[in-house]
Parts: sequence; C-alpha cells; structure tokens
Amino acid sequence: MPDFCAAYGCSNERTKKTKDQGVTFHNEGKRRQAWTLALRRKGFVAKPRTVLCSSHFRPEDFDRTGQTVRLREGAIPSIFNFPKSKRNHEVPTPSPSHSSPVSVFFFFQNCWKWMKVMLIFLFYSLLINLFFFFWSRRQKQNLST
Repeated sequence: MPDFCAAYGCSNERTKKTKDQGVTFHNEGKRRQAWTLALRRKGFVAKPRTVLCSSHFRPEDFDRTGQTVRLREGAIPSIFNFPKSKRNHEVPTPSPSHSSPVSVFFFFQNCWKWMKVMLIFLFYSLLINLFFFFWSRRQKQNLST
C-alpha cells in the first residue's frame, strides 16, 4: 500500500526515487493531535498509517546522529505550501487539556507505570517483613530451648 504525504498540496510518495532524493517519511505517534492541527485540513482525521514527509520539517527537527534519520521529540511540522486563504492563520498549538482523549490516555498510561512500580515495591516490602517475622519467631524459639 503506497504511503503519500498527508500535507496540503504535497505529492511526495514513499518510493525509491524519493528515498534517493533524501526525503524521509514519518509517522506522528504520540504527536498526532499537534500534527493534525498543524496540517490545517478541515475534517482531517489521522489514521495509524498517516505520514508526513521530511519536506515539512525544519533541519533542526531531525536527529541525524545514527544510521537512520529520526525526528526529535516534540517536532511539529511547520513548512507548508498553503493557499493564500490559509497562510495568514497561526498554527494552533494543542493546549494541555486534561479532557482530551489523548491526554487522558497518556495520563492513565503514566499512572499504570507508577502503579507497577508501587506494586513491585509493596511486594518486596511484604517479603522482607515476612522474612523478619519468621526469623524473629525462630530466634525466640531458639532462646526458649
């Protein structure tokens, strides 16, 4: 299934030709809401396979230290060829609203991480307490005999 850039007016497709030209394609993952707002496409809903090409990011948005080109954390696309009617509008940034489904999902995901840490801590605390409980009982029995 071909991957086309989702930006307005962009016709870049993930092919060998674009790869040879140095054009890379990126999936938004966690940044989906911010990327969707930056696209300024009315009624657009990003799918899991939605990609944007590297033409829409500034050079400093990329991490080129490894073998693969990666976007830096928090990179938002900012280079577009919008029609005149959309050029003067500011790029809206997502507000840290706790009511959006995305932020609620990440909130509970982080809560689950802390819950796992606390459960492990409680488990080991229980083991240590049981060890000392039975050890002290054994010491009392040894003293009484």
